[in-house]
Amino acid sequence: HHGRGTGQIFKPMPKSMQKRAVALLLSKGARPSKEMVNPRIITKITPGSGLGLLNQLQSLVLNGLFNESRLRRLSDAEANGQDNYRITEVVDDVVGGVFAELNGGKVAVDVYGRQLHRNFVKVADARLNGGSATQTDLKPLLKSSLRTLAKRLDAATGKAADRVTAAHLQEVRSDIQKVLEDKYSKPSASAPSFSLADLLGGIYDLDADQGACWARALPIALREILNEMEGKPSNVGQKPVRKK
Repeated sequence: HHGRGTGQIFKPMPKSMQKRAVALLLSKGARPSKEMVNPRIITKITPGSGLGLLNQLQSLVLNGLFNESRLRRLSDAEANGQDNYRITEVVDDVVGGVFAELNGGKVAVDVYGRQLHRNFVKVADARLNGGSATQTDLKPLLKSSLRTLAKRLDAATGKAADRVTAAHLQEVRSDIQKVLEDKYSKPSASAPSFSLADLLGGIYDLDADQGACWARALPIALREILNEMEGKPSNVGQKPVRKK
């Protein structure tokens, strides 16, 4: 473009810098520092432990790392023949960082790590399945990485340092299989379904007339909504009939 010189205008950051940035986001953003979860500070600003706030931060970091436009830019740089940070490296670095606890002998996952694992599974499901599924190389690469991770979780369960960690690893292993089969966020076929009438019936007497004594009659506004959903004629503007 005019005024921008004759050199390269758009140039990806060096691979080493991108790898360091991902490691920083995972180690400092997705995992809390001691200062972030210091009870002397946390209890002054929230009645809880800060898990809720960290939960949002973890989701933000993971969704950002697997952001579709960022992944496309990495693919574009690869297509241009540049030796840049590749999607396969993003997947390896993210999965390795999220599940860093599996690298040791005895495996112990604290409450923050367990929450991070669950957030990763949710993000992985969203990027692999449904309407928001990625259209980049992330899809086959992440699926392959999840299959490898499942085997690592199987091996790590036997090395769990405590009961909570063992149960958590088993749950994550099961959830990963559901993600691979596109069953993680879909309701079970045998799950009971409830209609609006079923839900309202637990609160109101659906057969009671307006103004009936002692009965918890359904309010007119809700009755009209229910009639419309069931295809029944509307009673708007009609006076309720009182029983004598």
